Amino acid sequence: DASATTTYPNATVFLFTGPNGTGTKKYTIEVDAKGNFYTTSSIDFSGGLYPAIQGSGGIHYMSTSISMGQCNSCHGVSTNPIMTY
Repeated sequence: DASATTTYPNATVFLFTGPNGTGTKKYTIEVDAKGNFYTTSSIDFSGGLYPAIQGSGGIHYMSTSISMGQCNSCHGVSTNPIMTY
């Protein structure tokens, strides 16, 4: 939620090759009822990927590309946690 105290359950994370859902959707990762997500699949981050999360609050895009899958290395540390609005 906006207070960053409640998880974002039952959502979907998408990884695109372009910003704001442009380019090709390369990967889809489901978020569980506790707001956690992971994959056992190998993800190729070369060239950068642009995350988006879709759930009950609509779809939200990250404006910068990522080159690794450790979301919590920034979110909740140097940037806001992942939350709905």
